[in-house]
Amino acid sequence: MKSIDEEIDEIIYASDKGIGFGGGIEQERELSKRIQVLMHRQNLEVKRKDTYIAAFNVVLAFVNIALLTYQVFFK
Repeated sequence: MKSIDEEIDEIIYASDKGIGFGGGIEQERELSKRIQVLMHRQNLEVKRKDTYIAAFNVVLAFVNIALLTYQVFFK
């Protein structure tokens, strides 16, 4: 399976290679649609990774709060 970046590059440079759908405006529309879909998939992957990082930060915050509570009340 190709990475999203490779697929985007392939589509962007398709007209240079003579690859396309029909010609002229229709080709540009089809390639534009495909690029939009791939960019959307790429954004979803980035957002998913950001969500994991945010969840990890929340867990660390709770650990820090628990440690602070322990130090203040039990020592």
